[in-house]
Amino acid sequence: MPGDEMPGYIGRNLMDAMDQMAALTGEVTAVDATGAGRSTDNENNWRVCATTPAAGEVIEDSVVFEAVPNEEKCTD
Repeated sequence: MPGDEMPGYIGRNLMDAMDQMAALTGEVTAVDATGAGRSTDNENNWRVCATTPAAGEVIEDSVVFEAVPNEEKCTD
């Protein structure tokens, strides 16, 4: 919920992360971490590379997961 601390989701399955955060805050989105703009609709085949807010930061209103397909590496 807004005001709560953001849990750590790096490396986790995107679908699981989205489901857990949706229960805490209503506004959760996912984007392609590479910037290629690919759809993350098949969330079970993607994993989390980064989050906004970052782990440990306070959730203000929404959460964004940056993710890549399971077979790809997260970019630095």
